[in-house]
Amino acid sequence: YAENFLYMLTDKIPDPSFSQLFDICLILHAEHTMNASTFSGLVTASTLSDPYSVVSSALGTLKGPLHGGANEAVIHMLEDIGTIESVSEYLDQKFAAKEKIMGFGHRIYKVKDPRASVLQEIAQQLEETPTDKHSLFAIARTVEQEMERRVGAKGIRPNVDFYSGIL
Repeated sequence: YAENFLYMLTDKIPDPSFSQLFDICLILHAEHTMNASTFSGLVTASTLSDPYSVVSSALGTLKGPLHGGANEAVIHMLEDIGTIESVSEYLDQKFAAKEKIMGFGHRIYKVKDPRASVLQEIAQQLEETPTDKHSLFAIARTVEQEMERRVGAKGIRPNVDFYSGIL
């Protein structure tokens, strides 16, 4: 499935290593029991609605900025930060305004989401210039380190969305 999806996306046979990495990403997202979109689909199905409505309900939920759209918000955040030197100032402003830091916190996990750890490793493998202070991965690592220092004791750590958007 992963290889075929990448083929349909690019109209080129993908490198097998990319297909394998994408397959891992798909499994990490699919094999996480009950989430908002799964719950939405189950509720819709429990009403004996048709399969199209069930899938539409789940996809509509997935589209929300606090579910499937959260990884896109992480990318916008990292792009807004721009460089690793700007991380502290950005976080200072967000904390002062009592705004969310996207990609952090989880309803269940009070440790780093295990899926985030796997996705971080994959993102690091794909990082072309790990020393580039403008790379999204380098900025993300700096944000994670600074957040650990500031709120790690409260159990607010990266969730699956934090590194999935980079990938």
